[in-house]
Amino acid sequence: MKLVLYQLIYLGVVQPIACGILIEGSKCGTFIMDLPYNGVYRMIKLSKADLCLSFRQLPLFPYFFEDIMRLRALTLKVAQAAKGCHIYRHLGKETPDKTPLSWLRKSTTKVERISLACDISV
Repeated sequence: MKLVLYQLIYLGVVQPIACGILIEGSKCGTFIMDLPYNGVYRMIKLSKADLCLSFRQLPLFPYFFEDIMRLRALTLKVAQAAKGCHIYRHLGKETPDKTPLSWLRKSTTKVERISLACDISV
């Protein structure tokens, strides 16, 4: 989520928010991350809901659906802001009120993609 937040800030999105979904077993959690102040990364847990794994749990579906729709609305708002930045850039204009790049902090961890293929040599 931090990498997505960085990309949104580099694009010049005003009030960038990175959204995420975490599924742990039969639980689903939704989160957002933003950068409200200089160097302050804020991760907010929006909700946690049970997934419908059987027909008996079907009454839980409206709660899960509501959480996903709330996250969709936030994601759509960020996508529209990113599109606005793209239009401003093509018109040669500066995006107003964008997050300063000086607010970003260097990461103390190394982020890299790993292969899911198991390479077992015997």
